[in-house]
Amino acid sequence: MSIESQCQDDPIVLLIHGLIRSHKSMRRLSHYLNHHGYETVIYDYPSHQHHINQHGLQLKDKIEELLLEYPTKKLSFVTHSLGGIITREALSNLAADNLKRCEHLIMLAPPTQGSFLARLFIKWVPFASSFIKPLSELSSSQEAYVHQVGIPDGLKIGVIAGKFDAKTPPRVTHINGEKDFIVINAAHTFIMNHPKARKAILNFLSSTTFV
Repeated sequence: MSIESQCQDDPIVLLIHGLIRSHKSMRRLSHYLNHHGYETVIYDYPSHQHHINQHGLQLKDKIEELLLEYPTKKLSFVTHSLGGIITREALSNLAADNLKRCEHLIMLAPPTQGSFLARLFIKWVPFASSFIKPLSELSSSQEAYVHQVGIPDGLKIGVIAGKFDAKTPPRVTHINGEKDFIVINAAHTFIMNHPKARKAILNFLSSTTFV
């Protein structure tokens, strides 16, 4: 986990990468938010090694550590793909008092309703789930774990989807209770670096709307 800060009084934004990615994929977005006055924490985790539940528990521990370290600040989240799912898992298991200090959840290309490509991949390459643990849990199949992940109460949730995203097309990214939703001309992998995505994130953090 790496920390970059600008102004001590600004809220903290926790950035969480997706499957088979690392903290490096969120660096450019981190620098952008720093430049606009936000303190950022980039959370790094071995995305392929554990199931969603375990990732959620480990992220929950990190959230609690941050809230203890910065007792006067609120915490917001910007996530990519699997990062949005494990963040929901973590927040759904957070104590009520801590959850009240969590403000925004902005999810980029989240497989909220599961991924059809993940389902196909597991069908044709069944052994893949032995070395990419969350893969089968992200399937569009109704028994997949992704459909059981909770939606945390009280957060302002926004979703940014990519028009050219084959892994998580816009129709599977919606979530109940979302405050705003936007589709931009981006694919899945680098959506966090798209200028419109970055501007939309900045807008949502300040006004809970993407435009």
